[in-house]
Amino acid sequence: MLRDSQMYDSGTNQLFVARTHRLCKYVKGIFEGAGGDAKRVNFLSISTFVQHLFENVAAKDEVSAMTRPVVDFKFFSTEIWPQIKGKEKELDDLAVWTQIRSFIKGSWDAAVHGILSKEDYLGLPRERCRLAQDKREDAYAIFMRYKILLEEKGWLDSMDKTTDLIHKVLQTKNFKLYDKIYVDEVQDITQAEIGLLFLATGSQYDGLFLAGDPAQAVSQGVDFRFEEVRSLVYTMSGGKHKVERWEKLYRNFRSHEGILRVSNLVLDCLHNAFPGAAVKLPFDQGLTLGPRPGLLQSVTFEELARLVKANERLRILTRDEHKSALCAELAVHAPGAKNNVWGIVEAKGLEFTDCVVVDFFSTMADPAMQKTWKNLFLDPQAVAVSGKKGRGSGTKFPLAMELELKLFYTGITRACNRLLIIETKPSQAYDAFSRALQNKELCDIMTPDAVVREGTQIMTADDWRKEAFDLASLAEENEQDAANFLERAIAAMEKANDLVLLEKAELHLLAVQNEEAATAALMNNTGDYDELAVASLISFLEAGLTSEAARACTAMAPPALKGLARRIMKLGEVMSN
Repeated sequence: MLRDSQMYDSGTNQLFVARTHRLCKYVKGIFEGAGGDAKRVNFLSISTFVQHLFENVAAKDEVSAMTRPVVDFKFFSTEIWPQIKGKEKELDDLAVWTQIRSFIKGSWDAAVHGILSKEDYLGLPRERCRLAQDKREDAYAIFMRYKILLEEKGWLDSMDKTTDLIHKVLQTKNFKLYDKIYVDEVQDITQAEIGLLFLATGSQYDGLFLAGDPAQAVSQGVDFRFEEVRSLVYTMSGGKHKVERWEKLYRNFRSHEGILRVSNLVLDCLHNAFPGAAVKLPFDQGLTLGPRPGLLQSVTFEELARLVKANERLRILTRDEHKSALCAELAVHAPGAKNNVWGIVEAKGLEFTDCVVVDFFSTMADPAMQKTWKNLFLDPQAVAVSGKKGRGSGTKFPLAMELELKLFYTGITRACNRLLIIETKPSQAYDAFSRALQNKELCDIMTPDAVVREGTQIMTADDWRKEAFDLASLAEENEQDAANFLERAIAAMEKANDLVLLEKAELHLLAVQNEEAATAALMNNTGDYDELAVASLISFLEAGLTSEAARACTAMAPPALKGLARRIMKLGEVMSN
């Protein structure tokens, strides 16, 4: 960005896009610190970008209509899935949502030409859609029930909004907002959304710079491959343009070599067992060596609680569906430890000084996967056979194993300094993984006492305050998990003993809870929507969060009050000056 801003004249419009507002602020600070003029560059989250784009091409009444709540995965999973799931027992809510969001409704073809027909969906090549043919039949049957329910309720989902926007942009002559767009975490963005980014450059295919890590493509509903970007450009340009192959950035500034050698082993297994699941490029390298990960087996929850008490910087990662059970077990021995526990998907995009991955292997939902892990790590011939056959029907490893490896890779790469892998129960999968690491001398077998003897790690009031700020910032950019992040922020503020910021965080949480309740009331046609919407707006203002208040006002206020959002934003600008 800095190079381009220096190369081109002052009339060049640049945009940086990321999944979260927090990352946008971080990159903006780096850009300004390097001498860049931030007035020439916009820094927007992908959701804000979509809304910004819509406001540029839609009529005022359409903007009001399109700001109403949309179905996201959380609502799909809790409210819709129980109504549409049927005899298709082997497909869960996330698998079906992924097929809908990435292919049936969220692909470029679906957005431009209409929802994929059953024949077109079943005809997608295996290297693009990895779901087996019989499972695709089931997924499409569930999708049809979902489509009928949306029509009956008058609901929209995020794919509807993106599709509507694409058509409006395509109908706008000489449409162009930016000369250069730079996108981070692109693996969390659907193909149709990437198409929108291209359109925003006036279809200048050299105007888009994309960065991401397909090995961390665990975003809910997005099945990403860089090959899709290349095919998208070829399709959108009518075969006139091609994208050169990607460049690999191999220097890892988060984790040291001790951690990266283990994560690279996991990636190697992923590449060998599932060719094409993630681009096979040179492995990451750290800046320093660092300690090898510690492996601990048959650890009691009391011992785990002792580790948490001894190291206040230690954060526990586990499968998201296992988090509640783990928190309940820890609460017996360390009542406040629940705020140290994160689901792996929940923690994606975050980093922690010290991490312990707990019961990843023993809590697998499918017992048959235990043997799969053993074959993968201890049977080179099996991996060779699978790699040769790739993703075809003859592979030895089920497709679920690909997601398992990506999930585990994401978990262990959250650690910056110390990584521990702990199992409270024995499992065949853990034994295989442990033996593989020991054979390559990539780990230390440890005991809880040995970990405690490494020394007590204390967080100061400023450390807790910084963590609280980070968590509160995450709440602003992750609407689905805002309440969760704010509850963690409140716990951190309590440990910092900062009563002023604690009150602000509590007001923020109340605002989010009222906004969630208002959204549910609107979708379910209950009568308390207006009262909850007003309460949410007031709480945002009392917390001093003018940007959030303006966003909530835009989303929830009737058309006659849409101008209020602009006045709130103006108030925020005055307060900041």
